[in-house]
Amino acid sequence: MKKKVHFLTGAVFTVMLFAVLSCGVGEPSDITYTITPDRGTDGPTAKLIFTFVPALSTLMPEDITLTNGTGNVTKGGLNGNALDITVNTAGTITVKITKSGVESAPKTVRVYNTPYAIGETGPGGGIIFYGPNTFTSNSKPCKYLEAAPADISGTFMWGSEPNWKNWAITPVGAAQATAIGTGYANTAAILAADTVGPPAALACRNYISPAPYSKNDWFLPSKDELNKLYENIGGLSGDFWSSSELTAHPFCAWFLSNGNWINVQVDSSKEHTYLVRPVRAF
Repeated sequence: MKKKVHFLTGAVFTVMLFAVLSCGVGEPSDITYTITPDRGTDGPTAKLIFTFVPALSTLMPEDITLTNGTGNVTKGGLNGNALDITVNTAGTITVKITKSGVESAPKTVRVYNTPYAIGETGPGGGIIFYGPNTFTSNSKPCKYLEAAPADISGTFMWGSEPNWKNWAITPVGAAQATAIGTGYANTAAILAADTVGPPAALACRNYISPAPYSKNDWFLPSKDELNKLYENIGGLSGDFWSSSELTAHPFCAWFLSNGNWINVQVDSSKEHTYLVRPVRAF
């Protein structure tokens, strides 16, 4: 199976190679694998990360053969099952593994040394809508935001049925940030405060992108993150919750409506049901 993988200037890229072995640890009788794109955030420095099921006892640099095609890469060091490579020229390369005399089928990977573009498919299978810009999300340095390719089916309250009214008196508080990079923490704070299960935040947190991407670190975007999604990508038809609670009116949260107020942020009581679009940072 052939997958397109993008590599870009200054970033660390990850290519997951899942190998299914038919015998015991360290003694494969067959090596088969798929390549899942998981592109990094900068530059020609990349990684190929090999995952074997069941586990392979050891992987040595000499077990891995990279053949340049229209692309040109230089093989670097091996740290565990992670092989460093440098992408010298964008194009295709061929990857092959040989272990204990068993040779895998060759796989073709396309590599790029240019940055992600707005609108391009991200490592989670979503749509890149912000970056490259340096920010922090979930206490990690990030450069990009991607949005799920479609809204989650249905509409959702911001707060759970028994709890949204209580927040008029005792707000979440920790979910009042609006800036880029704060949506993940907002979502975590909402989930911690509303143990019944806040529908909008929980729907985004439970979203897993389809295979081969299978990312599970999605969240309800903050006010500014949602606004960037609307500005740079569009495709938000209707009213969409953000994860940002209002400071002055804690019984309300910010939502974006491009129906009555095009590209205008307004606030709404948390019992209303609106659409949600999960996003993730990397």
